[in-house]
Amino acid sequence: MRVALFQAYHSDRPYQQSLPALGLGYLMAYVKRHCPAVEVLFCPTESELLASRAAVVAISSTSENFGDAQRAAVAARETLGATILLGGNHITALPHTLPRCFDIAVLGEGEQTFLELLQLLDTRPKPVVADLAKIAGICFRGDNGRVVTTVPREPILNLDTLPYPDREGLGDRWKVPYSQRVHLIASRGCPYKCTFCASSRLWKGYRVFSAHYVVGEIEHVRGRYGAKEIHFFDDLFIGHRARFREFCRLLEERGLHRGIVFRTHARADLIDEEMADALARYNFRYIDFGIESNSSNTLEYLGKHGATPEVNQRAIDLLAERGLSIGVSIIIGSPSETREQIEETYVFLDHNRAKIDRLGVGLLMPLPGTPVWDEAARRRVVSEEMEWDRLGIDFESGDISRCPIVSERLDRTEMTEIFRRFNTLEHIVNARGQVRQLTDENAGLQNEMQRLQSELESLKGSRIVRAAMTVRQLASRLRRKR
Repeated sequence: MRVALFQAYHSDRPYQQSLPALGLGYLMAYVKRHCPAVEVLFCPTESELLASRAAVVAISSTSENFGDAQRAAVAARETLGATILLGGNHITALPHTLPRCFDIAVLGEGEQTFLELLQLLDTRPKPVVADLAKIAGICFRGDNGRVVTTVPREPILNLDTLPYPDREGLGDRWKVPYSQRVHLIASRGCPYKCTFCASSRLWKGYRVFSAHYVVGEIEHVRGRYGAKEIHFFDDLFIGHRARFREFCRLLEERGLHRGIVFRTHARADLIDEEMADALARYNFRYIDFGIESNSSNTLEYLGKHGATPEVNQRAIDLLAERGLSIGVSIIIGSPSETREQIEETYVFLDHNRAKIDRLGVGLLMPLPGTPVWDEAARRRVVSEEMEWDRLGIDFESGDISRCPIVSERLDRTEMTEIFRRFNTLEHIVNARGQVRQLTDENAGLQNEMQRLQSELESLKGSRIVRAAMTVRQLASRLRRKR
């Protein structure tokens, strides 16, 4: 049986295809380990999906891409006659809305559920309701046409039992090649419950891979790809402090923090002197965290308990003092947020623009599975019949003309004016940050070239050839950056 995996995307938003779909990478690796007779492949584009000759098509989708997922499902059924599976955050939050273009949906954590479904479909391509009802964590339409949801799937207690994601299976057609940056997920969920985020609810809490597992994966990807940077892409890598200390100890023991830089997401109230020192010591060069707002009232509404304007400033100062590259994200447009409160955040960002290299500005978006969605649905700002791409923003243009506005203080015209002002600041900060990054990289390359050139005289045989090739590669990179 051939199975094709597909990540739904919006063709007009190319950033959605810039990063490897690690969730699908885990599914591929899990199936290959436990059911090697099943041929599973990843299709990065819809045209490749329709040419896959797959008997089963599995589509993962966020809420903003759910319309694209449905169009791909209809095309796959017409072209391939395949069984169509669905997964991802959107259907997990709204299982009762399963569209008829999908046969079965996987809800929540997918590895074991997906495996059991494939094993069933391999022996019974047209399973009956009684067969499907035995599989936990799915929904499907019963004989009467109504959606049936089975008992919830228990979360995987020991994440270390999972294989590393199948990065080779995901291919190498990403914006940044694996030789430059590898993404890694070291936990699932989040220990916090912000009102705008569904992570802790959809993942059923917060679980971590052990420090030994994470360090082993770092060793694996460094040896396989020679990556210059590893990006921890989970919600909050430093959320488990004891695990982070053990992780740092193992890095030190194996020397895996040398010759590489790390990028991670943090939280302002977790950044103290000890944490800032550890991040700097172990080459966590890039730190990104959501300050969300510099208004205490807005932070309280967003559920950012423990984060205050003073805590946000302290985190930025501690990281900047150690020369780390800082990225922050904000959210504007909460229901009770006033223009004056939004201005407090703008002034804060403008004051810190010399310390910030990356800025992300978002509109408070009512995503399914969050308290913000529930509130917006009660006010009829959103509904389950809406056009789902309205939940996405074109960040290049700053166009929010189709986005739902949850603010009760500011109308769409006012929010558009404010958002564009923030969007302009975002472009300025990010451009300056990129210049600083290129300057730092060029300085590092120059130093490395000088070191290698000084060693050439003392090298002989094949070692001198390898060193000369390294110098040539560095020189080529420098010329491309100029």
